[in-house]
Amino acid sequence: MVATADLNNDGKLDLVSANKTTSTVTIRYGNGDGTYKVASSYIVGNAPTGLTFDDVNKDGLLDIITADQMAAMAKCCLEIQTELSAAQLPGKMFASGTTKM
Repeated sequence: MVATADLNNDGKLDLVSANKTTSTVTIRYGNGDGTYKVASSYIVGNAPTGLTFDDVNKDGLLDIITADQMAAMAKCCLEIQTELSAAQLPGKMFASGTTKM
């Protein structure tokens, strides 16, 4: 799944994809002219198949929320305003139901 949102509040759309086969989310920050910076991928759970955005922690930045296919879980990844170099986004898992998606 691929979606766009302004993750770092710079007025430019960023590209985010949930990658089921690698259990990662890939972020490409937008340049504002239809091009994007180099992609960064982060481990988020077990086979994310969907994503959405909301300011969960009310810090003024959109957070990435992924749906985890293999564990009937959702993970909320708190977005950090700078471009991360870490291997994993900080986040918390939440039960999303009793059956796998």
